[in-house]
Amino acid sequence: MDRKEETKIVKNALKQAGIKAAVGHGAGTAWGWLEIRIEKLTEWGEHIINPETNDHRDCPYCKRRHAIGQQALQIALQVTGRHGDYDGRISIG
Repeated sequence: MDRKEETKIVKNALKQAGIKAAVGHGAGTAWGWLEIRIEKLTEWGEHIINPETNDHRDCPYCKRRHAIGQQALQIALQVTGRHGDYDGRISIG
C-alpha cells in the first residue's frame, strides 16, 4: 500500500472511532514511519504534575491521552496490517 493511500485509510478509521488526529508519514530516514498526532482536547481534564515528585502518573489528562493513543495505535495496526518493532513503525504524538 502506498503512503498516500495508507494515510487516507488510517485517517478515516480514526475519524470513525471519534479520534481527532492528523495523520502523515515521516521524512528523511523516517520516511516509512506512520505519524499520528492526536489533537489535544480540553475535555480530557487539566494537566496536573505532582510538585513534590515531578510525576504526572495520576494526571487525568495524561491518562486520557495515553488511552486515546493506545486506541489509535490499535486501529492503525489493524487497518494497515503493520506489525513488528516499534509498534509497526507507528509514532503516536
